[in-house]
Amino acid sequence: SNDVQHNRFIHSTITIASVIITYNKSNSTSKHQRTINMTNPTEQSRLETHKKTASEEDGRRRRQETSLSIRKQKKHEQLAKKRNMHVVDTEKNNEEKPDTEPTYEVSDLPELVKMITNPSCEEELLGAVHAIRSMLSSANNPPVQKVILAGAVDPLVQVLLKSDTDCIVFETAWALTNIASSQWTSVVVNAGIVPAIVPLLLSGNGDIRDQAAWCLGNIAGDCPAYRDMVIESNAIIPLLRNVEQPHSKELLGNVTWTLSNLCRGTPKPPQAAVKEMLPAFKYILNGAPEDVFIDALWALSYCSDGPDDRIADVMELDIHKQLVDILNSGAKSKILIPALRTVGNFVTGTTEQTQMVVDAGILEVCGKLLYHPRQCIRKETCWLVSNVAAGTTAQINKVIHKRSVLQNIVESSKSAEWLVRKEAIFAIANIVSGGTPDQARFMVDRGVIEAFCGILHMSGDTLITITAMEAIECLLKLDVQMGTSDNILLLEEHGGLSLLDELQLHQEEVVYKTAQRILDNYFGEEDEVENLAPADQGDQFEFGLPAKQLFTSPKHSKQSFEFGGTSSMNSPRTMRF
Repeated sequence: SNDVQHNRFIHSTITIASVIITYNKSNSTSKHQRTINMTNPTEQSRLETHKKTASEEDGRRRRQETSLSIRKQKKHEQLAKKRNMHVVDTEKNNEEKPDTEPTYEVSDLPELVKMITNPSCEEELLGAVHAIRSMLSSANNPPVQKVILAGAVDPLVQVLLKSDTDCIVFETAWALTNIASSQWTSVVVNAGIVPAIVPLLLSGNGDIRDQAAWCLGNIAGDCPAYRDMVIESNAIIPLLRNVEQPHSKELLGNVTWTLSNLCRGTPKPPQAAVKEMLPAFKYILNGAPEDVFIDALWALSYCSDGPDDRIADVMELDIHKQLVDILNSGAKSKILIPALRTVGNFVTGTTEQTQMVVDAGILEVCGKLLYHPRQCIRKETCWLVSNVAAGTTAQINKVIHKRSVLQNIVESSKSAEWLVRKEAIFAIANIVSGGTPDQARFMVDRGVIEAFCGILHMSGDTLITITAMEAIECLLKLDVQMGTSDNILLLEEHGGLSLLDELQLHQEEVVYKTAQRILDNYFGEEDEVENLAPADQGDQFEFGLPAKQLFTSPKHSKQSFEFGGTSSMNSPRTMRF
């Protein structure tokens, strides 16, 4: 999955003499005009889970990549998995050839393979390799499968292993890169290209190093198994050396892209390998061209997407303040999105990791990002805020007293686009369910009961429906604790009682049982209410169901709410941009 083409155009003469002269006279990168067809990070499918532990991180939700690919859709910001190279126009180039120029068609492939396997001289070998590379660089339907069926791959890999002539090695690596960028990556891998091309990363010719990095990036981007194969082939150190001493900005870009592909995918790459690459990404953030800068940001988002120890590895770079500054800079969306994802990953970590980001001023920046014109940025910002709101009492206070943040979150929970609205609901639910009674009442005064009832009216999403019901349950329990009926009356005023009644007929068991529990405990007959009233256990209440702490740590238990039943906060949820 995740195939994305990257066009590479080249104007080259076709005669053998001209190929040699052109290669030796000029830097080949000056001949190549590269454009990247990137994919939409905002359309990437994600599996997000609630981190449930006996700590104040309860309710935080992490993002993991899923195998579902939606990177072929319409947006253009995300790091490309694969890149392909084309000549400008085969027919136009043919018109420019001298009349004496020999031409080769697909039907000539068997003859070309024989010339590569048993060349009479280097010129013949170069001519045959160049001919195949030209076919594979065709802008329209390159005959990749026909080249494979003609048996060209194994001989081309052998050329890489045996030839010392730069122009032959370059053309051969280019041809194999085009095959690797297709759906036939496994063919070149099985032919042994990885051990053959890794040494080329240390070639004395910068263009060959560039081509080797490009090829390995295509292979690493194909699947986690090939990614790990590249890592195990000891490619990281020579790639990092090319970051330190790049031959050109094109080489730096391809090496950065390849390194980022080595950080991607599920299961995650070896942590030690990722940690080895991290300093290079920090180095790149301190003054690389924009496209390389963006690749480094995406790499950091991949590296920080995981458990606390992986987050710690990235945060040891001490870049969280720099990332917050980037988010506050008014940068382009294609820069903001990977930076926001990385910072968002940080706040799914420990309390201390979250606090470092809060201290760096992320909530002030969120107040601006929540009004960004791009829906994906607003949604991602709501997700970030929801995870800060899943933290300590002090962190929740930071959220609710940041007026520009809270006002937008509450408004979004009532009327924003659905994807933004869902994330806003998680944010206010975390405050209500994990905060103190005073914080919960503060949120009620801001109209969150209306927002929760609005979600119950749209009960097609099971997880968000359960989240809203459990938050309502917390507020009803607060009424019992305080000896009031304010929240019950507000729930009835906004139609919540009838909505809960309807949800008893919901097809999902967890939904109708939760609705039934709430109605039985708080809206049953008077004698039933007496039987079901929670027993006073000091600072907490206990219902006639198994107690389970859902949202806060034991050290905050005096200010927490406990409920029986199953919490949706334990359940993974798949989110789609």
